[in-house]
Amino acid sequence: MRWILIPAVCFCCSFQTLRAQEVEDNANQDFPDLFAEGLAPQSYPGGSFERARHDFVLCRGKTGKGDPPPGRPEEQVEGLSAGAYNNAVIDDVIRDIDATDAGSAFRKKHLTIALEKMKIGLKVDPQFFPFLYNSGRLLLLLNLPEQALSYLLLARARLSEFSAVHLFIGAAHARLGDGISATESYRVAYRRNPFDPSALVALGDFYLESGAFPQAHDTYERVLKQFPENASARIGLGRLYAKKGEFVRARTFFESVVTENQDGSERSDYDRALHFYFAEVCFSLKDYREAVKQYDRILKHPEDPFFLDNSLTLMKKRREIARKLAEE
Repeated sequence: MRWILIPAVCFCCSFQTLRAQEVEDNANQDFPDLFAEGLAPQSYPGGSFERARHDFVLCRGKTGKGDPPPGRPEEQVEGLSAGAYNNAVIDDVIRDIDATDAGSAFRKKHLTIALEKMKIGLKVDPQFFPFLYNSGRLLLLLNLPEQALSYLLLARARLSEFSAVHLFIGAAHARLGDGISATESYRVAYRRNPFDPSALVALGDFYLESGAFPQAHDTYERVLKQFPENASARIGLGRLYAKKGEFVRARTFFESVVTENQDGSERSDYDRALHFYFAEVCFSLKDYREAVKQYDRILKHPEDPFFLDNSLTLMKKRREIARKLAEE
C-alpha cells in the first residue's frame, strides 16, 4: 500500500505542507520518497498521513480526507486496517491527554497503555511509519528519550524528509545530554522545512536551557529576521533576559507579543506559554495583580500543548499564591 504525507494539522507547530512522489508497491517499500516540503501534494496514490494535535500522526484516505484504505487482510490489527487501528489509538490518547494532568500517574498510565497498543501494531507491520513515529512521540511524553530515539530513528528511515521526525530526534538527544546530535537534528529539521521556524526556536530553547545565552540570543534573532512577528522567538528572548535577572527587559519582550485582535478577542496564533513566563516575571517584579491576570489567561486553556509538560495543578497553586500576595 502506498501512502503520502499531506498538509499538517498541528497546534504547537506552524502548518506544513508536504509533497510526495508516487512510488511502485513492492515488499520493501510501502512509503513514498518525500522530496520537498512547502509544496502541495499532486497525487494521492493510496493513503495519506497528517499531523494531529500534540504532534501525533493520523492516517487518512488518498485525498487527505475520509477513512484510510482498508489494506490487505494480513495487515489488519485486531480486526482493523493498520491506518484505522493507528487512528483509534491516537484518538484515545489525545482525549486522555486532555483529561489528565502532566506528570500525574493517570497521564503516565494512559500513555503507557497507548504505547503497548502501538507495539501490538508493530508486531503486524514493524515498518509502518505512524506506528514507529507515534511510539517515539509517546516515549518522549513518558520521558524515556533513549527508547524514543530507537523508534524515531526507524521512522526517519521510512520518511526522512518529514521535518518533525528530526525535530523530535533532536529533543531526544537533548534530553540525553548529547548536545552535538541535538543541534544537528534541529538544523536538519529546519532545512527540511524552512517555511516553519519551530525547529530554529527549538534550537534556541536548547541553547537557552544549556546556559549558552549568546547562541540562544543569536538563534532567536535569526528567527525574527526571517519571521519578524514570530511570538515564540520573542518569548525566547524574554526568557533569556529573565534567566539573566533582567526582568524589566524580559517583560518588554513579553508585552511585545500581540495576543488580542482589534476587537479585544483573544488570538489563537501564538504560543500561550507566553502567559506563564510573563506571570513569573511579574511575580519577580512584585506585580502580583498582573501575574494573576497572566496565570488566568493560560489556565483558561487546559487543552493547550503547554500542559503536555507542565502541571495544571501546580499552575493553579502558583496563581493562588500570587492572588494572596496581590490582596495584601
